[in-house]
Amino acid sequence: MKKRQTKEELVAKKLATAVSDVTLDLDEVGKHLAVEPTVLANRLDIIIEATRYEKEGLYDRYNSYGN
Repeated sequence: MKKRQTKEELVAKKLATAVSDVTLDLDEVGKHLAVEPTVLANRLDIIIEATRYEKEGLYDRYNSYGN
């Protein structure tokens, strides 16, 4: 039986798909997002911070395995 994806997992996959296009000008995307309410930028910052935290944890766990 396949596990049902959470709302957060679905959003993460949509974000990853949306920005994975290497022809997409991320600076232009940022310019368009800049006119949105500040809460959007704050929430995107939270996502990036959480991503970095998880990546560091994965890196630490991988490098400490067997030590």
